[in-house]
Amino acid sequence: MNVSDIPERATQTVYGGIWKFLSRVFQVPETPPELPRHDDEFYLAIKPARGLLKYLRFRLGWGLVAGFIFLVMGTGGLIAAEPITGLLGVPLVVFLECLAGVVGFVAIQLRYDTTWYVLNERSMRLRRGIFVIKETTITFENIQNVSIKQGPLQRWFKISTILVETAGGGGKKAESSETASHSGFMEGVEDADGIRDLIMARMAQSRRTGLGDDEPLADAPHTGVRRGSSSNLPFDSRHQERLMEIRDLLCRL
Repeated sequence: MNVSDIPERATQTVYGGIWKFLSRVFQVPETPPELPRHDDEFYLAIKPARGLLKYLRFRLGWGLVAGFIFLVMGTGGLIAAEPITGLLGVPLVVFLECLAGVVGFVAIQLRYDTTWYVLNERSMRLRRGIFVIKETTITFENIQNVSIKQGPLQRWFKISTILVETAGGGGKKAESSETASHSGFMEGVEDADGIRDLIMARMAQSRRTGLGDDEPLADAPHTGVRRGSSSNLPFDSRHQERLMEIRDLLCRL
């Protein structure tokens, strides 16, 4: 081992130990969310790109700089009016800035580690959150539109956000598509075009299956993911689930 590698390995060891402790404290899930599936069915778990971490840290850095300038200006005005009180407030400004940086860094790492996007034959499950982890499940047959959002800063870090809108999700324009109750989004992905094509292919497959057409689906482009083989039986578990749902509806009438 080269002498120049010692500081880097020491830093990685310390960081790994601290983050392992924080992961246990905040109970960060180590595995992606589960979706029911058969062994031979299509399944894909997507983790956001590392560019999302850089993007969030960049925004945090600029936020800290703006906050520091604001605090310095306030402290400077206080020093001009009350020199002793203002000078005593300088350590407080430094402490608040350091605390905001530490909390922000931990929150960003938590947000990245808890974020997963999982797809199977029939639906997708989106997990995200910082201290409160939320999971949203969307079936492909209910999806109405799939779009890609990429701002200038996201282009710089080579990431995009995929917006998935379901029935009833595009009603109120005043409400952001990312926060609407009938929509979901996949933040910080690299191959946005390929993932969008995959989702749209699953949408088409789900609708064909609902009409009784069980043709095999070609692999979605750009993803490098191959679907699992499906059963060729005319009556499978998906049809059985549909019949059970119809039975439950009839019982309620």
